[in-house]
Amino acid sequence: MQKIIDLKKLVPYTKPLKVLLSLGSNIEPREVYLQKAKELIESKRIGIITKQSIILENPPILYENQNDFLNQILEIKTNLNPHQLLREIKKLEKEIGRKETFRYGPREIDIDILFFQNHKINKLDLVIPHPGVYDREYLKILLKEFDLKEYE
Repeated sequence: MQKIIDLKKLVPYTKPLKVLLSLGSNIEPREVYLQKAKELIESKRIGIITKQSIILENPPILYENQNDFLNQILEIKTNLNPHQLLREIKKLEKEIGRKETFRYGPREIDIDILFFQNHKINKLDLVIPHPGVYDREYLKILLKEFDLKEYE
């Protein structure tokens, strides 16, 4: 009898791809939430962190009546496809303690996929590159630390 392989269960990428993730937190202890996210990304085998930006403190945008954010960008290598990565990130945010409030409201942790190698995705649940990547000042500052040619 021949073995049946379920393609839905296979990870489609055998070679790890580079991804840029944005981390943000504006609920104390902000630094602890950022650190926990980094630890879980690796321990949950979501990806391997290959580079980290500085941590930048900046005012909130879109909804300004809240505390300042700490933001950081991570470069990771992952074997997950973009939608698998998104699902794992959402689980990770909940595990860290993110509570749903309102859109653009205060967050214990927020993790966004900014770039996924050179992939372009425009779906209801996932847009890559991230829609705010080119117009948010804090992202422009943090992205200067990375070679974006790899993501074009």
